[in-house]
Amino acid sequence: MKRHGGDDDLSTSGNHENAKSGKRQRPDSYQEALAAGKYELRLLVSSRGAGGIIGKGGENIKRLRSEYDANVTVPDSQTPER
Repeated sequence: MKRHGGDDDLSTSGNHENAKSGKRQRPDSYQEALAAGKYELRLLVSSRGAGGIIGKGGENIKRLRSEYDANVTVPDSQTPER
């Protein structure tokens, strides 16, 4: 919501349905990416849980890459989450 002028002068812009539901309008690039079947998902997991996602010998990561043409990155980290 943008505020214009005095305290009582308020205006909004965007899709009426989104405004009613409190949702922000997504940029066009996001909609284009979804239409093209491309999207990004980021997860924050504990270092202990990362092994379960990676799988023995990286088998889960390899399967995600081959079946879904996914780009999967698990950074090396000494922090509790990665």
